[in-house]
Amino acid sequence: MELRKRAFTLVELILTISVMGIIALAVGQLLVVGLGTYISVRSRSGAIQQARIAMDRMLDELQRLPATTMPTVSDTRIDFIDAQGIATNFKQITDATDINIVRGEDLLVNQAGYLDFDPLDRFGAPAADTAAVRRINIELNVLFPWSSNTITFRSELFRRAFMYQGFQ
Repeated sequence: MELRKRAFTLVELILTISVMGIIALAVGQLLVVGLGTYISVRSRSGAIQQARIAMDRMLDELQRLPATTMPTVSDTRIDFIDAQGIATNFKQITDATDINIVRGEDLLVNQAGYLDFDPLDRFGAPAADTAAVRRINIELNVLFPWSSNTITFRSELFRRAFMYQGFQ
């Protein structure tokens, strides 16, 4: 009786290795795409969270201004005396490559698109002077990292002391 040894031929081995390589490339591509999506979502989430915190901080601090404090508002800057009596501001700083939003010297948002303050009088028209400011529209635009997409946060701040006095 003769024993036959069973083995794979060279053609079968090459074919199996080729199929396994194709499957490995497909799985690798799926992993790369999935990882890229994860990084993109995570960076966007961080940018949105940073902008939301900055907007909340601006609204909170400006809402708590004493009635005797009148903020000085320009397009990209608002100067005020905070609740502790310290002169400070929220402003947009533009350097060679980035636009940053700061409070005094503290960084609130890096890689912002823009910051815009619109002082309005009691009728909703642009305020002629600081004493006429009854509400402030705030618009904060943030760039997403590694993308040209942006998100814009808008809010309207009613000065606490003037919210109901003569507002129409």
